[in-house]
Amino acid sequence: MFLNYYRYEKLLDKSAKRGDFLDEVMTDLTQFLSQATQLEQWASRLIEKASSPELSRLPPEDCKNKLAQLIDERLIEFFHLFFVHYLYYRHFNI
Repeated sequence: MFLNYYRYEKLLDKSAKRGDFLDEVMTDLTQFLSQATQLEQWASRLIEKASSPELSRLPPEDCKNKLAQLIDERLIEFFHLFFVHYLYYRHFNI
């Protein structure tokens, strides 16, 4: 009887640890999905601005400068979105 109870307790502990692990995986996947959604929104805003009618009417040199400015602005936003969150996540081990 004692041996069966010990096996049951051991199995229960393994199941609890597996549940904790799966909770961590779910949290990480949820965070990844959120970041992927933010990246998709970031990219679509960049594409939207880059394909605007007023940009296509500019002379080639002005168009090149405007695109470079848009990319610089979006890259700053990108670094803020992902690297700040990444550093925070890694620092606090959330």
